[in-house]
Amino acid sequence: MRAARFHEFGPPSVLRVEETPDPELEDDAMLVRVAAAGLNPIDAEIRGGRVSGVLTGTPPRGLGAEIAGTVEKVGPLVSRFRPGDRVMAMLPTFKGEGYAEWAAVPEDEAAPWPASLSAAEAACVPLAALTALQALRAKGGLRARHRVLIHGASGGVGTAAVQLAALLGGRVVGTASAEHLDLVRELGAEEAVDYRAEDITRRDGFDLVFDVAGTLPFGLARPMLRPTGAYVTTTVSPGVVTRTVLQKAMPGPTMAYCQVQPDGPALEWLATLYGTGAARVVLDRTFALADVMEAHRHLEGRHGPGKSALLISDEGE
Repeated sequence: MRAARFHEFGPPSVLRVEETPDPELEDDAMLVRVAAAGLNPIDAEIRGGRVSGVLTGTPPRGLGAEIAGTVEKVGPLVSRFRPGDRVMAMLPTFKGEGYAEWAAVPEDEAAPWPASLSAAEAACVPLAALTALQALRAKGGLRARHRVLIHGASGGVGTAAVQLAALLGGRVVGTASAEHLDLVRELGAEEAVDYRAEDITRRDGFDLVFDVAGTLPFGLARPMLRPTGAYVTTTVSPGVVTRTVLQKAMPGPTMAYCQVQPDGPALEWLATLYGTGAARVVLDRTFALADVMEAHRHLEGRHGPGKSALLISDEGE
């Protein structure tokens, strides 16, 4: 099969599309013909060697933690899906290889691909929406009427978080650049704030602060929170880990970091939201698999709101 891989850590130019063996199929997994794969910042971090300490493998290796495609073959323990079904799935973040014509997907990490979504849209849901859901509900304890700040509301995770927080009953404030404020409001935020024009840390009374952008550390966010509030970040550092371990002995707001995990049942619930139009994918651009280097340059450069995707097969076009 054709797959985008790299043989050494480095800039986008290290990526190559090459022939590789088809993935091996476990008894509880499905062989999926990939139509599209979502592009995520973590892909560039892995390729650049900036998270090499947590990787399960070294180059040569592939990338891609979320896909949409069609089931071609199922293992003997698979019961929910059969050949011909269209699915979307999140693969393991640090060892997924979704930038490929075929992917092996455990049955319990997949959900039906809604007919109302294009391949690119479906491929952009799993990692981003699961990250937002797990950060808001499991880590942040979001409840109805909670005041929620989504810092970095116009990116892939941010656009999902604004919508999910609002759907779960939160009163959402989202930060973004000036050109994306209208979009943030359209997605469900009661208020959209230009982070360049206003110092958001001067605000307070939040029940939950979700730092999607990775630029609002807990030290600055803590005064913004109610005493029972929660701070959640997707950025892991030694300080964050230490604080989460010691915080039981500390009064005041709590801190948590969210490293998203595959969750088939939650993804199925999310697929229903996106499939019925209760939530929508904000799609920036699509790229052919052959243009994966250009896709990563776009990923690391100045890009539009939402997410981009690689189109792998004719079904994705």
